[in-house]
Amino acid sequence: MEDPLPQRIRHRKRPDAATIDHVVPRTLGGAAEWYNEVAACRACNATKADTPPTPQDLEKLRLLKSRPTVEC
Repeated sequence: MEDPLPQRIRHRKRPDAATIDHVVPRTLGGAAEWYNEVAACRACNATKADTPPTPQDLEKLRLLKSRPTVEC
């Protein structure tokens, strides 16, 4: 069986690998918590860099991270 650590390192170096993007960048005071984190491809995450979110981005985040409700 292959050692899992080199496998993880190999996948991390893939250009299309998923990364964790902080919607409000940590350099701008964003928290490293689930409500501020989304999955992003490496290229999109690098392109965004330390750009602060727009009001539209924050609204999308609010909708994505809100708890689902069940109406009967």
